[in-house]
Amino acid sequence: MTTKAKSGFTLLEILVALTILVAIGLMTQMLPTRDGHALAVRSQSQLIFANLRMARQRAIATATPVRVAFASNNGRLASISVNGILEPISEIPTSRASVAAFEFRPDGTSSQSLTVELSNGVVSNRLSVVSATGLVRNEKL
Repeated sequence: MTTKAKSGFTLLEILVALTILVAIGLMTQMLPTRDGHALAVRSQSQLIFANLRMARQRAIATATPVRVAFASNNGRLASISVNGILEPISEIPTSRASVAAFEFRPDGTSSQSLTVELSNGVVSNRLSVVSATGLVRNEKL
């Protein structure tokens, strides 16, 4: 009597191989990437930019000054406050912050110029407010 040789893989072998592939895939997803770091800095700079523009528009619309303050924690920008309303942000290292607090005037100008550079070593953004015009800028460096 001749016996046939088994060909193919058992269910257990296939499950073990799939488990290993899934584990490798999950590990690669958790690795920090350059794009992830860039996205963090850009999204936080967009959030601050939006808050600054909103504060300027509120000052113009209500004809009252709007105070803007930044709070930092060991060289990391931690929050922005617009007229006492705190907006927490992810702590991003600031390589330069020229002013901790200022206000937008009803005519749209600001009490002082502002420059804040956000950087995580991979990507940098500069937020600036020009005192004479009150214009808010967000630039990639």
